[in-house]
Amino acid sequence: MQCARASSPVNLPTLVQPFNMLEDKFSEAGLTWDLPRLYADLAEVKRLYNNPGRRAVALTELEKACLRGILCGYSPKNIAIELNRDVTGLRVELSRYLYAYLEALTEQRPENWRQIAFLLEKAGYRLNALITRAANSPGRQDLGVMIDTYCFCGREPELKTLQQWMTDPSCHVITLIGMGGIGKTALAAKWVQLRLTEPGGEFNFEGVIWRSLQYAPPVEETLSELLQFVSEGEETAPNLAPTATIDQQISLLLSRLRQHRYLIVLDDWESILREGEWAGYCVQEHEGYGRLLQRLAMEQHQSCLLLISREQPIEVTPLITQEAAVRRLKLKGLPLPAAKELLETRGLELDETGLPELIEIHRGNPAAVLRAAMTIQDLFDGSISQFLSQTSLVLGDVLLNLLEQQLTRLSDQERTIIFWLAVTGQPMTIANLKSKLDAEERSLLLTALDSLRRRSLIEKIRPVGGSREALFFLEPVLMKYVVRQFVTQFCQDLCNVLETPSIAQLGLVGSHLLVDEAQGDGIQFYQTKRILSRICDRLKVKVRGDSEPLQSHLEALRIWLQERDNLSISYAETNIEKLLEIISL
Repeated sequence: MQCARASSPVNLPTLVQPFNMLEDKFSEAGLTWDLPRLYADLAEVKRLYNNPGRRAVALTELEKACLRGILCGYSPKNIAIELNRDVTGLRVELSRYLYAYLEALTEQRPENWRQIAFLLEKAGYRLNALITRAANSPGRQDLGVMIDTYCFCGREPELKTLQQWMTDPSCHVITLIGMGGIGKTALAAKWVQLRLTEPGGEFNFEGVIWRSLQYAPPVEETLSELLQFVSEGEETAPNLAPTATIDQQISLLLSRLRQHRYLIVLDDWESILREGEWAGYCVQEHEGYGRLLQRLAMEQHQSCLLLISREQPIEVTPLITQEAAVRRLKLKGLPLPAAKELLETRGLELDETGLPELIEIHRGNPAAVLRAAMTIQDLFDGSISQFLSQTSLVLGDVLLNLLEQQLTRLSDQERTIIFWLAVTGQPMTIANLKSKLDAEERSLLLTALDSLRRRSLIEKIRPVGGSREALFFLEPVLMKYVVRQFVTQFCQDLCNVLETPSIAQLGLVGSHLLVDEAQGDGIQFYQTKRILSRICDRLKVKVRGDSEPLQSHLEALRIWLQERDNLSISYAETNIEKLLEIISL
């Protein structure tokens, strides 16, 4: 039974409430929490915290009321309104006293008020928590490194979809796909947690095992762990010869999955996929995983594999439909209400000016939104409007690392395409892209676009009210990172060719046009400000602000290019001319 949370705060009289009336506030918490034991244990912590030599000191009625309110899902702001107290003062008191007691009791400091209920439930203070788990949990659980989801917000439609698919015995494989930081692992973990801990949570599996492939373990090791799990408690344990092939191990696993219904979760699937080639293909030493996936998708059994990856595996791509044995759930950013709720957990006010703009800029990417929130709190004292006046997008270390991991996996053709999307700064049709590529690149364009889609790196839209071609584009979070990468690589290629003039050294200098004068003023302004000017700034840093030597080198390169006739340098001369124009200003 959940605590009932008020839909809106109650407007209380302006008179200060007597403390003996506080015991009636949030009393519904007693229906789901062992409050007497929790009060007593916190009182002992309070005694040790304040004066170890004194007798036990009871919690104040205000402390009890605040604790009950938090357990019922009220934020400190709403608790202050309900108790007719100053919001700032109450937050200070909670941080200084109650949160400190809770940290000592649970041996883990709450990162925010939402985490308190999770920590206390984990410590056993929720009524009937063990009974609830026993009634709804599978016979066996091996959750490995499954993450906690105390800060999870939104995703109700996705959770509902997973529940519908998981309860369908004909669904054998679900691929949960999305770009880095979008919340794939959190969604899967939340679904498992809800099924195992919530009253009435329906979990129609006999067991669940969760494994991460982040460090690319050999498929034999993973198969051994899966076989041990699904065979535990059976009279006939798996007895394979040391020379048993991978297919023999998979066959034995499938025999168990036909007899019993288990849920297998494999996270970080992209860790066993090839880099520098088309998306979704396993590296040679891990091709056994592809065979495992293919057989789980195509052969009869009554279990389910939930696969979490940034890239769609090629083995099951042709088999995906919404009703077949293989189904795909592609995760996108959080909608506005859920993103607001997530930001509130980091202390931002929901009525703060600029909040919708902040979320839209980051397209609801949870990792990006949370990183921006940290910057706003640390540097701008929680003011979103001040943050937005300084910058539009912040890429934190965590998100940068996620994006770098994804982009290093790209083939040369894929990298060419996303650089064009970044330089152009707007959605492009297939015809637009073809016009930018040479003959060999054009022949691979469709394959490259399909691969980028399987990596969740590009999005597709179709214009409303017309039969025009589909448009492909980069999300803003990815766009910012790709632009940064392009500028860095362009400068490196230019320095290389300035040092040793060679067509082979040109790289991006010859393959991508910095400013397209055939486009409108808006696009040219974007290209000049976001691309050309940044390249010039980088180059000036290299020459320590003295632009004359740089101009001389660029002039010499332009003359050298004019003396050549090669398609691969088609954009190089124009780019050098644009650089000379802006450097001379």
